[in-house]
Amino acid sequence: MTRAPVGFRWRIALDSFIRDRQRAAQIVDFGGLRWGLCMPTDVDAILDFSGLVWVIIEAKYKESEPPTGQRLALERMTDQLGQNAYAICLLATHESEGDVLLHECKVFRYRRSGEWRIPDRRITVKEAIDDYLRMVGPQELLERLGL
Repeated sequence: MTRAPVGFRWRIALDSFIRDRQRAAQIVDFGGLRWGLCMPTDVDAILDFSGLVWVIIEAKYKESEPPTGQRLALERMTDQLGQNAYAICLLATHESEGDVLLHECKVFRYRRSGEWRIPDRRITVKEAIDDYLRMVGPQELLERLGL
C-alpha cells in the first residue's frame, strides 16, 4: 500500500461543504445516457484516504433498497477498489424530508471483502467509518486522523 504524499494534511470538519445551495438543488438529468441496459447511477459520497482506504456511502430514505443497477455498481466499485486497497460500502438510512446530515445517518448494511453484512449494533456513518479505519488503517494514517 502507498503512503500519503509528503506535506499532505488531513482536514476534518463538521461544518457543511455546501457552497451554493441553489446549485446543490439542481437536478442532474441522466436522460440521453443509455446504452442498452447500461445507464448512469449516482453515489452520495466517496472518501479516498490517500488510496489506502476507500469508503463509498449511499443514503436511502427509510432503508430503501438501491435499485439493481445502483446496487451492482456499488458492489463492483467496492470489490474492485478492494483488490488494491481497503474498501467498504455503507448503505445508510435517514427519514429526513429536508437536508440529510450524512454523518448522523444509521448504517443498515455494509459491504466489504465481497459480501454484504448487517452491523451488529446501531451505528452512525461517522462511527462506522472511524471503526473501519481503526480496524484496517495503517498507524500513520490513524495518527493523521487523530484516531
